[in-house]
Amino acid sequence: MKFQFKVQLKGVIMPPVWRQFEIPAEFSFDQFHKAIQLAFGWEDKHPYSFSPKGPDSETVIMKNDQSGDALDAEVLRLEDYFSTGKKLLVYTYDFKEDWRHVIHLEKITFGTSDSVRLIAGKGACPPEGCGGIWGFQRIKDFVRDSDNPDWHEVMWELFGYLVEEGYNPDRFDLESVQSKLDSFKF
Repeated sequence: MKFQFKVQLKGVIMPPVWRQFEIPAEFSFDQFHKAIQLAFGWEDKHPYSFSPKGPDSETVIMKNDQSGDALDAEVLRLEDYFSTGKKLLVYTYDFKEDWRHVIHLEKITFGTSDSVRLIAGKGACPPEGCGGIWGFQRIKDFVRDSDNPDWHEVMWELFGYLVEEGYNPDRFDLESVQSKLDSFKF
């Protein structure tokens, strides 16, 4: 059994940043986290959680919870959660910058496969450490108009490398991301 999800970064527009993929139902939530990291382009440097309404929800799924209040992301499988009729979940990555991703279960398919298949996506992932949604919007404005003399030299010091590397917030390369997913050992 496989689940087809659409995962969208909440609050990010012009363009929105989302990924749609199929993932094996027997994957743990920690494996799901790794698939989301790869699909979006995050660097897996920060803690994460899954919950019905965000990190303040009563039910939280996370890895290495010291309080013992959360469900263990390494043990709980996707089919344990989504086979009960639940269709929505919030994945939060980097609690300081509060990147919330809305997960929507679109459909369940049957068949056997242990791979993650990317179906579609839009928008580039924000750079790590950019200051959350507000900071990402500022970076998008900067890279789209980096020749504007109004940009302070601090923006060039912090994020000039994005311009030099050709970062485009509108671009999403499905084939490149699928290749990363294919080569990763879940």
